[in-house]
Amino acid sequence: MSPSPDGRRARELFAALDSRLDDDPACQRRVVVALEKAMATPKSSNRRTPAVVDPFEVYRHDAHRLRPTLEDLDIERLTSIFGAVIELRLGLARVCLRLRDR
Repeated sequence: MSPSPDGRRARELFAALDSRLDDDPACQRRVVVALEKAMATPKSSNRRTPAVVDPFEVYRHDAHRLRPTLEDLDIERLTSIFGAVIELRLGLARVCLRLRDR
């Protein structure tokens, strides 16, 4: 398998950077500081905040409370509930597909 053009360019870039770091102590310090800063910065997460309400549980206990409970939530919390429901459905669909394919 031949290397991709992007892989080739990345190797050329790192080779040039490696050569420059050997010859330029100031550049070496800047790279070290930048890498330390990047490692110290907490990584952001694309995960949603956990749902504050389980709509299935609310419905199971009192179906008439579901609508007022959801109406009290802001859009961010509704989105997290919607996302959790979608993830649950996708997870169940994957399990069903695996069982079907056996």
